[in-house]
Amino acid sequence: MMPKIGLFPGEETILDRLNKEGSWNDLSLFMKCLRAGNTLISIMSTDSFARWQLHQQWNREIHESWASKNNEGIVIGFFDTGEAEEISLFERYNKFSSIYPNDQLIIGRGLEILSHHIYAHWDTSKSQEFDECFSMGGTEKYDAKTRLYTRKSMSGRHDYVLKVGPEPRNEVTIVEAGGKTWN
Repeated sequence: MMPKIGLFPGEETILDRLNKEGSWNDLSLFMKCLRAGNTLISIMSTDSFARWQLHQQWNREIHESWASKNNEGIVIGFFDTGEAEEISLFERYNKFSSIYPNDQLIIGRGLEILSHHIYAHWDTSKSQEFDECFSMGGTEKYDAKTRLYTRKSMSGRHDYVLKVGPEPRNEVTIVEAGGKTWN
C-alpha cells in the first residue's frame, strides 16, 4: 500500500485505486494514475515553481512505490516529459534518435520499463562542435576519441554529458546530468 503523501486534492482517490488488490501489478493502471496525479497538480492554483516541485515529488514517490512492490529498479535514463522525476531537460534536435518519435524527453529518474533507448544520429567517427542556435546561449560538442557528447547551456537546465556506445548502434548512456555523475 502506498501511503497518502498529501500533495494535492484528489490524491487519495488515485491511491485508493492503486492500493486495491493486484493493482500495483497493472502497468496500464499505474500510468493512468501517474498521469492523473500530474494532471491534478497542473491545475492547482499555485505558482509554477511550486507545481513543478509537486510534479517531481509525485513522480518520485509513485515510481519508488511501484519499484518496491514489483521488485524492480529505479534508473537514470531518458523518459517522456512528465513521466519521471526530472534531472535535466534533454534536447534531441536531429542528433539523437529513438524507436519512439516523441521529441519531448527528459533525463530523469524512474522505472526502467518506462525509459527510452537513445542513439547518436551523426558521424561518430569524427569530433565536432554543433552549431545549433541557442536562445539562451550554450555549447555542444562531441569528442570522437572519448565518445563523449557534452552539452552546456547558460541556464544550467540543459547541462549533461552522454557516452556514445560502439558503432554501429551508437546507443547513448548518461554520464552526468543535473550536476551529478551517474555512470
